[in-house]
Amino acid sequence: MSEEQECNPLSKYAEQKLQAEKELITIFKNDTSRLLILRIFSILDWGMPPGTLGNTIEKIIDGGTQVVQNAEDIRDFLTPKTVASIITSISENYNCYGIINICSGMGISVRKATEKFFNLSGKIASPSIFIKEQSIAPAIVGCNLRLLALNDSEFKLSWELFDRPSYSRNEN
Repeated sequence: MSEEQECNPLSKYAEQKLQAEKELITIFKNDTSRLLILRIFSILDWGMPPGTLGNTIEKIIDGGTQVVQNAEDIRDFLTPKTVASIITSISENYNCYGIINICSGMGISVRKATEKFFNLSGKIASPSIFIKEQSIAPAIVGCNLRLLALNDSEFKLSWELFDRPSYSRNEN
């Protein structure tokens, strides 16, 4: 999905994000060079908040009975640290405006991403935790050409998951 592609929100959350974008564009219509909208695709890592895929995976690894919905869906994941690094770099080094996708440009299935969490935990993901049906948006992968055009050597645009942190959220 490129920045120019027409948005077709499939959830209330997505509708609200698009509505906010449209409102900002209206506010800045007379000075568009002052507005930069960064569209962040899927975030996945350890320590994610409740209700997210990362949190669900951790609960399963820890012995929970949850399941991973839409395991065959393809998503464009980055970690929060990677996204924060890109946003910081853009804000400090570039004079840009408009809409820029913050994404890897590469898709991975929810199943494969989940299996990576399990592998790093030294466990094997039971096939029974995966619900195979696809969601109403079976593939969400971003086009990051505008981001790459800023300076492709500076940005690390891949989803890299490392070992689970050994500290608790309260210690962070």
